[in-house]
Amino acid sequence: MSENLPVPGDALLENAVQVSLLALSEDGKYPASARLAAYYRPDGNYAGASFAEMDPGDADDVGTSDLHALTMLNVRVGPRATRRLLPGGERLGPYRDDGRACLSRVAMTDRLEDAGPDLLARMSELFLAVLGALKDPARSRSVPWVTASKLCSRKRPGTFPVRDRVVCQQLGLLGSGLPRGDHRLDYRVFQHLLRNSEVIRAVDDLGDRVRASGQRPDQHRLKVLDAALWTHATWGTG
Repeated sequence: MSENLPVPGDALLENAVQVSLLALSEDGKYPASARLAAYYRPDGNYAGASFAEMDPGDADDVGTSDLHALTMLNVRVGPRATRRLLPGGERLGPYRDDGRACLSRVAMTDRLEDAGPDLLARMSELFLAVLGALKDPARSRSVPWVTASKLCSRKRPGTFPVRDRVVCQQLGLLGSGLPRGDHRLDYRVFQHLLRNSEVIRAVDDLGDRVRASGQRPDQHRLKVLDAALWTHATWGTG
C-alpha cells in the first residue's frame, strides 16, 4: 500500500524546526506558556483540548459531534457534504463508505512520529476520501483541504496535524513563489518536527508549564505543537 512519498528538502526542514522552536519558546511579548494557558482555559473562547476530546463518538465514523467540533476551528461543512458524511449518506454515493473504510485503516493509537511509508499512505487515502466528500462539484477550483485536514485531525488527533493556511505558511509550506501545497509533503515535515529532539523537549516542557498554570493541554505532542504554531502566528511575535 505504500507509495513514493515526496521528500522535503533540508532547508525546508531546518526552517520548520527553527520556526517551531520559536513558537514553543518563552521569548517575545507573548510567551508560549501564556498563549497556551489562554488557549486551553475552559472559560475562554478558544477550541483548546475540546476539539479533539469533546464527545468523540464512534472512532471509525463521522458524527454530528465531529462536524460541530469543526465549527470550533472556524470552518463549516455545508449541507451536501453533511449528508454525504453522516448516516444515510450511503445512498448519495461512495463518500461515506469510503471515509469509514479509510478511518478503519488508521488506528486511534497511531502517531505521526512513528509512521512508516505504509501508514503515511493510509493517511493520504483518508485525507483524499474526506476531501472528496467535501468537494463541491460546481466549484472545480475550490479545494476544501483545510476543512478536510481539520476533520482528519479531529478523528485521529495523534496522527493528523490541523494543517491550516496560517500554520502551513509559517512553516514555509505555502506562500508567494511556492508550489501548491501537498498534504503528503506536509505530513513528512510535521513528522520531522516530532522526531527532532529539541522540538520534543520544547513541546514537553511547554506542556508541563501549561499544566503548572492550572490548565490541561492536549495529550498528543502533535496537538500541543499545532496550538503553539497557530497562536504564535495569530497572536504575533511581539
